[in-house]
Order: sequence, then C-alpha cells, then structure tokens
Amino acid sequence: MRLISALITGVNGFSGSRVKDLLQRSKIDCIGVSKKYEKKNIIKWDLTKKNNKKLNFKINWVIHSAAIHKISDFSKKLNNNKKKNILMTKNLIEFSKKNHIKNIIFFSTIDLSYNNITGIKKNYNLSKIKSEEIILKAYKKKIFEKVVILRIPAILGIGANENFIVNTIKNLKKNKDIFINDRLKYNNFVHINDLCSLVLKILTFYNMEKNKKSYFFDLINCLSSNYIHISKKIKTIKKKLNSNSKISITKQRENYKFIERKKNKFNFEFMTCNHAINLLLKE
Repeated sequence: MRLISALITGVNGFSGSRVKDLLQRSKIDCIGVSKKYEKKNIIKWDLTKKNNKKLNFKINWVIHSAAIHKISDFSKKLNNNKKKNILMTKNLIEFSKKNHIKNIIFFSTIDLSYNNITGIKKNYNLSKIKSEEIILKAYKKKIFEKVVILRIPAILGIGANENFIVNTIKNLKKNKDIFINDRLKYNNFVHINDLCSLVLKILTFYNMEKNKKSYFFDLINCLSSNYIHISKKIKTIKKKLNSNSKISITKQRENYKFIERKKNKFNFEFMTCNHAINLLLKE
C-alpha cells in the first residue's frame, strides 16, 4: 500500500476543518491551506493569488473545499466573488501541476444536479460550474489522473453554516414561528460525518493496489439516503423539542425535482435523512 498525503483548502472553514481532523485521526498526512496564518502543517496562501512554491515533500491528493459561499457575499453590488472562486481553482490547478499532485476531490454544489442556477445563489452556482469545467479540462490534459467531484447540499452538524434544517431547528428551540414550503420527498442535506467519511473512503479506496487504475473521473451527489416528508418531519421535531412554535405550511410547486441517489463506485452508504437529523438534535 502507498502512503497517503493530502493538501486541504478551506481548513479555517467548517467542512475543511472537519475533513482535516478525521484524516489526521486516520493517520493520513495533511497539509492545510489558510489565508490567515501559517504554522505547523499549514501553508499561508491566499488562493486568489498564484503560488509558485515548490514543495519538498510528496502530496497525493488535493481536497478543495475552500470557496466564498455565503449568500450575503454574493448579494453585494459590484462584487467579484464569482471570479475569485474560479481563480482559486485555476491557481490550485497550476500549483498541483508544478508539484505533481495528480488527484483532486472538489467540493461543488448539488444545485448543479438540480439544474438550479438562477436566483440569489446564481453567481455562486456559476462559479462552481466553471470550476468543474476547468478541472475536467485539466483531467483531459492529464494534469490530474483521478478526479472526484462532490456535489454537496446543505450540511448538518454543530457549527455548520445556516441552512433550512439547521435554521428550522434553531427556531423551534426558540419557539419562533415556522414557515414551510412543503415537499413530499426531501433529502437535500447531508451530515458532516458522512461527508468526511466519504472523503476518507475515496482516499483509502485508491490507495489499495487493486484500484491503481491511472485515470478516473467521477461525480457524486452527496444526498442523504431515503427521504422525508418535510412538514411531517418538522412536526415530529417540534414535538420532540416540546416547542411552542406555530407552523405554517404551503404546498411545494409540482415541478420540484427529486434526485434518486445512485450507487457510487466506493460503495459508500449515506445515512438516512432521519438519522442525520436525529444526530444533529443530539449534538
């Protein structure tokens, strides 16, 4: 078996820091990338700027979780955050080429699988589309040998960014009114534990001698397995929390798209929606 080492961007953020923690506990050598500071096992690097540094150690994988992603960061007039996200990807590819890093895991967005580009997240989604295209081009040029794109929905877990499930639970605990656009089939979230475990599974899968296939490109929709009827689940959570919140429900438009999860190459099983939410409630 070959030794695994990974360069992880976004280690100051929620996902990147949790991925780094799990990989380190699993005895995988990790180097983080941080815009803010440099210390042991952390490279100080603003990804929007080129980095011509030549590493004196071997890196097998890049895990690119860094991105400007908050809706508020894209709602400001005349911002160039879409360009910054794309520039981060370009600079990371150039750095990988210089340092012969041949494999990459890219954190993208599930909105692309839903073909949901418009709205308040439009520029963020466009930055992810363009980044995926740039990575695919690098793969075709054989800069990368193995590429795994993770299309990620809302993430659950302590410290996660705001999203529908997280915000709803917070409001239930505060006895605030809840407004739900109901969906019969809803699985548009994943627990951070699953996301981290999947990254570890990918790295160890390709570290096995029988899986040394040189070139591979895959895309995974990181959705919880099964699904929930959202209004019914929120009512159950309300009861469990002894909340006094008033719940108002409107029906979801008929054209809502539900994505059936396909079996992935790594035989990774995502936890069910109920398990993911119950785990969040216990944290």
